[in-house]
Amino acid sequence: MKITYTLLIMFILAIAGCALSPQIIVINPELFVEKSSVATKPAILRLDVVDGRSSEFIGKRGGIYEGTSDISTDANMKASIERNLASALNSQGYMVARKNETSDAALTVRINKIEYTINKAKVLYTVETKVEIQAVCRKGSREFTGGYSAIRKKDFVKVPSMGQNETIVNEAMGVALQAMLNDKDLFSFIDG
Repeated sequence: MKITYTLLIMFILAIAGCALSPQIIVINPELFVEKSSVATKPAILRLDVVDGRSSEFIGKRGGIYEGTSDISTDANMKASIERNLASALNSQGYMVARKNETSDAALTVRINKIEYTINKAKVLYTVETKVEIQAVCRKGSREFTGGYSAIRKKDFVKVPSMGQNETIVNEAMGVALQAMLNDKDLFSFIDG
């Protein structure tokens, strides 16, 4: 009976440890197009998303298993962002060029920072996510550069789950990308 009880406790601890293993956050932000931001002169854009970070690691979620509490972004992040941006740009009236297709302008979106921090103050855990991106648009010999950032803070009663972490990171990424999509100077440059 003691052996069965001991094995049961070890099994429960093993499962609990797995629940706190490193998290891989799937980046797939929702983007919306305002009706007022439709292209005045539809252009063909070459779109590239570049991950300018040195690593996929974005932070630690805390808790008692500090050594295994790493949070990282998924390997398909660039493809997801590129797909979502292409869809938003198409909705704005632009056409995103296929690879090796000629274009009127080249838009490179560089992900410079995705940061996740968690702090425990009294009863609540406060999660803060920061995202910084840069857009570089080239049209002939001219170039436009814009920087966009977002910070999201949210309080939790306990250490947030992977789903909650994914939501807050995607919200910050979505706000930064949305700021780019709403940048009238960027799109005046593309339309000009």
